[in-house]
Amino acid sequence: MDNYISDFTYRGPRHDGPFHRSAVPTGAERFDVYLALHKAVRESLQSSLSALCSAASVASAELRSVFDRAELAIELAESVAGLEQRHLHPLIDSLSPELTRHAAVDHAEGSAAASALRHFLRGLRNRPEGTELRREMAVLESDFAAYSADVACHMQREREAHNPLLWLHESDEALLGLKRSMIDDVPLHLRCSLAAWMARSVRPADRPALVAAVRHSVPAQAYDMLLDQLQMQSCPAPAAFAQAA
Repeated sequence: MDNYISDFTYRGPRHDGPFHRSAVPTGAERFDVYLALHKAVRESLQSSLSALCSAASVASAELRSVFDRAELAIELAESVAGLEQRHLHPLIDSLSPELTRHAAVDHAEGSAAASALRHFLRGLRNRPEGTELRREMAVLESDFAAYSADVACHMQREREAHNPLLWLHESDEALLGLKRSMIDDVPLHLRCSLAAWMARSVRPADRPALVAAVRHSVPAQAYDMLLDQLQMQSCPAPAAFAQAA
């Protein structure tokens, strides 16, 4: 498959080059190494955008908390992009050289947009209590919505471009091992947040096993924080979670 790149070219925004939508192989369902991480990022960004849209436009401790939540969602998206580049891109490029070139361009552009958003958020967070921020909040909401949409579209294109090649050459067991390696590489301060958003995005029946797996990779205090985050996200922690401890 030396010419695989010609069949699954990925075109990033504002970059020349053909775009071919990859056809998902028919037959037995395959393990998608991207899916759980992408769903967690999408849930986190969408929830933060909803919080920004409904927040009051006067500087306050409550508004700063919304800003913190948005910044954490951005950090999570950036972390997942970094995991992909470290763990998946080398493998994909070893099978089809430069297949990840456009995805890497998207990651770089996303990083620049994330940096601008962080700068804006931190500036708003430092405004004195009671400052009217109506105009600034409108700009922030628009920019955050655009960033979230770009990330969601990128993740969909990425899966369509890369999964067929991974499924052709790698077993589901190997892909599951890659996913575990990626999660183990998440910075500790983000690991519970990622697990919480992953748990929120999966079927309720699958949550206990997911959280139980995280239980053995984080300190006990961090695990308690995870359960707290699930409660705050209106994602009840079933009794099975406690048994995982």
